[in-house]
Amino acid sequence: MKKILSLIALLVVTLTAFAETTSEKIIPDGTQPNGGTITPKAITVDWATQKIVANVDLTNCLTGTNEQIFAISTNSADIANWDQESGSTLHFFYRQNFTDWGSTTADVHKFAVQYRYKGDNGTTNRFYEVQDISNCTIVMDKNGVTIDGTLVFEASLMPNLYQEGANQLYFGSLRGEHPYATYKSVELVTEGGTTPGETATYEFTNNVETVYWKEIATDDYLDFHQYVKDAKLQLVKELDGTYTATLNDVVVGEDRVSLGDIVIAGLEAKENAGTLQIDVPESTIKISAPDSPYDGKSMIIKGGTIDATPAADADSKGSASVKLTILVGNGDMISYEFSDNVYVPNIYNFTSNAYVKAGDEVTNFENAQAVLTEYMEDVYMVKFKKLTLGTKTEDFTIENLKLKPTKDEDGNITFTTSDASGFWNDADETELNFTDFSASVKVGENGFEGFVCKFTTENGQFVYGEKAETPDPGQPDEKYPVSFDKTALNTSAHGRMLNSFSLQQTGKDKQTKNVKTSKAAYEDHTADEPFT
Repeated sequence: MKKILSLIALLVVTLTAFAETTSEKIIPDGTQPNGGTITPKAITVDWATQKIVANVDLTNCLTGTNEQIFAISTNSADIANWDQESGSTLHFFYRQNFTDWGSTTADVHKFAVQYRYKGDNGTTNRFYEVQDISNCTIVMDKNGVTIDGTLVFEASLMPNLYQEGANQLYFGSLRGEHPYATYKSVELVTEGGTTPGETATYEFTNNVETVYWKEIATDDYLDFHQYVKDAKLQLVKELDGTYTATLNDVVVGEDRVSLGDIVIAGLEAKENAGTLQIDVPESTIKISAPDSPYDGKSMIIKGGTIDATPAADADSKGSASVKLTILVGNGDMISYEFSDNVYVPNIYNFTSNAYVKAGDEVTNFENAQAVLTEYMEDVYMVKFKKLTLGTKTEDFTIENLKLKPTKDEDGNITFTTSDASGFWNDADETELNFTDFSASVKVGENGFEGFVCKFTTENGQFVYGEKAETPDPGQPDEKYPVSFDKTALNTSAHGRMLNSFSLQQTGKDKQTKNVKTSKAAYEDHTADEPFT
């Protein structure tokens, strides 16, 4: 520990001397409401050093009723409310001899610990079966709610009740069936010791990659990668020697959905040659990310590791790596990696004209989009957005491992592909083979510019980029020659005028356009909405 704890000049380190453990009575020992209420009492709690400890005898509780033994709330009035008006409340309901809440026998005694907050559209429940109803101990500390030594409700699921520093809270019982329990003792305990406690904060910067694995069928996933450069990891050593890890600004999915800061508390660390080694256990986290579709939802951390080596002194830099697997809850998963191995891709977007030539038929496209990505150093891929070849329109990718770059002396790059193929970005990733392929990009003042690409498939030839010139299809200069005077206004025939004209593709609806002028010898419809 000497190496780690010598970083006073670099890190935030607090040495706190404190006395023996002390306690403050919240309600008198031996309180018996006998079906009455407990008036809310204001208590100020700093979860870093304090906890609420209640020891109750539940023997006299009524059979088959949901008695509110007590509640902890940020608002004294909301202790009595189910739908919270302005606060956040943790209800402790107890029921004797019944078959609800997952019980299969009648002789069951159970707690339902239920968390509600303003704007919540549902409740988060945790259940615990009491073994000795004459002596039940409930502890609410920085890790969450523990009943008889079993962690029942994680603190991470109740962010509104677990703010940093002093929390203004209220203890009482007002809602539903009033309690018949005997409160042996209910105390606010301040933990202490005979030796100084020590806290320390370590911060690390590195690149992050998240992969969102979206389940589209059993054991079949689509993966969406997101990257963050210079992401932050904070490790805080608490007074009790455990660590709290905070992963800042986590984003996932195809659309960079925010999960906010992910906070994991109560972590045990081992020190090995100056490195803190943490095995992250399975735990549940609650997302706090306003305006995110995941705000307020729970996710399960299935496990992972954190390795952190703080800087040796103020002139050096510490390092850390994090790997986590997170279960979303609907079959989807997230992998999170914070490490030196993460390369943040360089992404270049291009908009240019393109064309497809199939036989003598040429189809032109304006403002076609291409994305050239350098995934690792000198490892590239290109994606064409909504490429149309033959009868198919879909995003099309030429993969990074197949696209080989060659740089000239000016830094311009020519690309070739070793196996001459790409694939559609559909569920099957259908491959498309090339008979030839070439691509290049110039280096300009602001990065890459002038991307050009050409390849030929069984569906025809695709050409993209500033150098792509539409081949002459062999038409005369006048694109619509006729054998009569275009300015002639009327025909001399009666009853043989053109009223409309139509096109129909097999299996599609007929498309029809009406003529503009009765008896006109010539009408120009080239500016009309085209047939599809």
